[in-house]
Amino acid sequence: MASFEKKFDIKAEDTFEDKAETYGEKMERFVCEIADRLRSEGLPLGNDCRLNPELEFFTDFISENEIKRDQKIVKNYQKEWYGSSDVVEKEIKKQKRETSGEKLEMLKTVIFNKFLGDRFITIRTSLYDDIVNKIDNVLVDRESGNVVCAVDEIEDTTSGLLESKKEKILERNREGGGKLKYGIGLRKNAKEGLGFMAEEFTDIPIFCLALDYKRMESVIKYLESSVSISEPERKLFEYFIRSMEAQVEELEKKDLRFSGPMKKRLGAFRFILPAIKKKYKI
Repeated sequence: MASFEKKFDIKAEDTFEDKAETYGEKMERFVCEIADRLRSEGLPLGNDCRLNPELEFFTDFISENEIKRDQKIVKNYQKEWYGSSDVVEKEIKKQKRETSGEKLEMLKTVIFNKFLGDRFITIRTSLYDDIVNKIDNVLVDRESGNVVCAVDEIEDTTSGLLESKKEKILERNREGGGKLKYGIGLRKNAKEGLGFMAEEFTDIPIFCLALDYKRMESVIKYLESSVSISEPERKLFEYFIRSMEAQVEELEKKDLRFSGPMKKRLGAFRFILPAIKKKYKI
C-alpha cells in the first residue's frame, strides 16, 4: 500500500539532545502530563498514558486471576527481551524510553491528543494488548464511545521491513482487524451523565504510520509543551491525517468483506475526516 509513504516535508536535521534531558525523557514528561489530564476525566491510565489493567476500573469486567495471568505473560516477554527476571521495571522503562519505537509511539500520542483531543481520546493500550494483540494506540470517539481505529507505526522507512509491515497490516485488516482486551467504552448514566466503562473490542481497523528516525527527532526537537503546537508538529499531523485518509480509501477500494462493526468503524472515521481537514486547513 503506497499510502503509507505519503509525503512529509519536514527536513531531517542532525539533532543534538539537551544533556539535561534526553528526547525520551522529554516525550515521557509530555505523555505524563496528558495522562494526568485524561485521568481527571476518569480514565484508568498509568503515567505512560497506557491503559492499566491492574487498576480497580477493570476488575469488575475481568477477574483478578485472569488479569494476573495476563500480567505474568507480559513479564515473561520482558524477561525474554531483557535477559533476566532481575531487571527491575524501572530499568526496563528507562531502556525502552530511549528506543526509536517508543519515542515514536509517545510522539503519536502527544500529536493526536493536541490536535484531536476535543473529539477523540487517544491513548496507549495496555502492555498486554501491545504485546499480545499488537495494538499500540487507539482513538476513541468521545461522542459515540466507538473505538474508530488503532494506529501502529514503523520508524524504518527504507528497508524491506516497511514492505513487510504493510503486508502484515493489510492481512490483519483482511482477517478482521485488531482486537483489544483491555479497552474503554462510554457509559451513559441518567444521574452521573457520561462516564467510562471497561469493554473488549474486536474488528478494529488498523492504520500504520511510517516516520524515519531523523524526521521524528526533528519534530521532537521543537516540542515545547503538551499543549502548544509548533509548525513541525502541524506538518506531522497533516502527514498523519493524509496517510490515514489514503489508507481508508485503499481499504475501501479493495472491496474486502469486512464485518459490520469493521465497516462501521471505517465509516465513522471517514465521516469525521473532512471536518478535521477543514479545521486545520489540510
